[in-house]
Amino acid sequence: MKVLAFALLIGVALQASGASPKPNVLLIMADDLRDFGGAFTRDVVKTPNIDRLRARGTVFERAYVQYPVCNPSRCSMLTGLRAEQTGIVGNDMALRQVLPEIVTLPQLCKDNGWHAAAFGKIFHLGGRRRPWVLAATAKRLGNSPNANGELFRAYCAGTSFMDSQVGRVLDELDRRQLWDRTIVVFVGDHGYHTGERKWWNKNTLFDRSCRAPLIIAAPGMKGGQTTRSLVEFVDLYPTVAALCGLSTPHTMAGRDLKPILQDPAASVKDAAFTLVSRGPNLRGQSIRMARWRCTRWSDGQTELYDHDADPEELHNVAATNPGVVQQLAEKIGALPPLKTQ
Repeated sequence: MKVLAFALLIGVALQASGASPKPNVLLIMADDLRDFGGAFTRDVVKTPNIDRLRARGTVFERAYVQYPVCNPSRCSMLTGLRAEQTGIVGNDMALRQVLPEIVTLPQLCKDNGWHAAAFGKIFHLGGRRRPWVLAATAKRLGNSPNANGELFRAYCAGTSFMDSQVGRVLDELDRRQLWDRTIVVFVGDHGYHTGERKWWNKNTLFDRSCRAPLIIAAPGMKGGQTTRSLVEFVDLYPTVAALCGLSTPHTMAGRDLKPILQDPAASVKDAAFTLVSRGPNLRGQSIRMARWRCTRWSDGQTELYDHDADPEELHNVAATNPGVVQQLAEKIGALPPLKTQ
């Protein structure tokens, strides 16, 4: 069942070779893992090892993916480009078929003397989408009054299992005394709905789907910090490159997050953007700012949510706030055009 897919630990390690002073980089990516905020907190699910990492790093409470589905999100994150720029908007679109020459973050490190290795699902390397899985799950939900805690209980159990695997990796960093020369990035590849709006999945332009966990621990940076500054997953490439002392090989869509690692009250941007497609003829682009989320659909529909009054985005207030809609629509309009295949 898809809701349990993220129970496996998924990571990529970029390890400096020889006696070079290059830092190690460890990226741990958990599939379908929602954020730590709202109803889904440490009081609900036990994640002692992720808590260990939180104590060593900075927790980004407002981190947003550029496409709320696995493959498009990962391709965006690891190329430093928005989904509009990659044109990858589905799990059946291989990165190298679309962008054969792009230099990914692991490739950048490898080309500069690191040994790069991956375990589990980082990029999608094959396979097809299986819509029947969602249909079967929806059927079960409709037939069982207790299907929703059971699914939520299973989701929490999967999260705790994933956490225990993270602990095995952190134990090895402890044993080898590598923390003072290792950058650790922990992310969920996108958010996830666990029953909100009767939806068990991602692929929406609501906060639960667009916001995902992000923790960064880096040598020389203070641990145990939490920031509410808006950031995007497209910021990870330039951040890791900067921490490694590397020049980026192409123009990045994101920003270096080092100022926030140094001061969690700092800010590098005032907005985060997420794209979603509904087949070949409909797409939505969403902007999240400190107070507002505005979503514009290509068929002309508009949604506006006031997070000060409505953090679960249940009430569309676009009709009563035309000035805000206009301001945020202009920001969306400044995004790169969607690359077509």
